Amino acid sequence: MVMSDPPPEAYDSLTRDNVAVIFIDLQVGPLSTIRTIDQQELKQNAIALATVAQMFDLPTFFAMGSQTGPGAAFLPELLQTRPEHTLVKHSRANVWETPELPATLKQTGRKKLIMAGIAAEIGLLFPVLSAIAAGYNVYVATDVCGTITARGEQAAFTRMTQAGAIMSSWASLAVEILKDFSAEHGRDVLGLINKQLLEDRDA
Repeated sequence: MVMSDPPPEAYDSLTRDNVAVIFIDLQVGPLSTIRTIDQQELKQNAIALATVAQMFDLPTFFAMGSQTGPGAAFLPELLQTRPEHTLVKHSRANVWETPELPATLKQTGRKKLIMAGIAAEIGLLFPVLSAIAAGYNVYVATDVCGTITARGEQAAFTRMTQAGAIMSSWASLAVEILKDFSAEHGRDVLGLINKQLLEDRDA
């Protein structure tokens, strides 16, 4: 029997070998201000994306702002889901200007980034623009983002898109990395999608 070659990639897609994940300012206090998406839904979407990063052993970065008090804590569920992570503490509005982030990211050799976080038009927008300017391909998981006003969020997404970022969802990005549901973690990814996108909507 003649074995046929797999179909060629139509584009330079995400793989488990070329992508890293950056979560920005997903802390208890900032999350409580979000209005453009249900806060619990945002939290669950973030956990789902972190679970995908764990499945594929993707380099994962958690950027944590300089807030103080109980609201400063990074969402513990994310830290537990992806224990192998790099935590970057920052005081600047643009975490990319904290040297540890671009320097550590460069060491991974990954040139594609999945980025998500809050607030969309501040904490997320500026590092997305900086990453693109630094030569990275940036994919924004829009359902793992949020801010206070719909107008502010739309303006941020528009500006990111104009700069070259690709807007997507955590589930779409997960499947793009997976590619084949018969591959390792295929059932896990499908189960995660069914749980988060179907079962939770019926609750």
